[in-house]
Amino acid sequence: MTSTAPTSAADFLRALREARAPAELPRIRQRLTAGDDAIGMRMRDVFDTSRAAMSMPLDEVEELFASRVYEARLGALCILDFRARSPRTQEAERARMYELYLGHHDRITTWDMVDAPLPVSSAAICSTAPARSCTNWPLPGTR
Repeated sequence: MTSTAPTSAADFLRALREARAPAELPRIRQRLTAGDDAIGMRMRDVFDTSRAAMSMPLDEVEELFASRVYEARLGALCILDFRARSPRTQEAERARMYELYLGHHDRITTWDMVDAPLPVSSAAICSTAPARSCTNWPLPGTR
């Protein structure tokens, strides 16, 4: 992984590619939906890269959601999770993260995207959510 924290979506994707583990790719491809692509990485490396990028501007995180690359979208979710856990995250930022998450919920295409990063962040984001309910989100692939 690069020694500097990724500050843009392009930097993040570059860091992911540097940490690729080709042996992981066949297992990852088994759980992907049509149209998804993957780099092939260990989850720990996705988490580490995401943790390093947690101060990335939210507009750049949003770009990661647009990617066809599974690890980029998973990384976007992890970045939101790490920021939601931070006691320094302001209420306005939590509200923006909530909208960002809901606005890209259709990009959550595998169950591990739900399981890995969101238990803490969804609670933290929803604690300041607007009037919408966080309990009626659609399941991956049903939107």
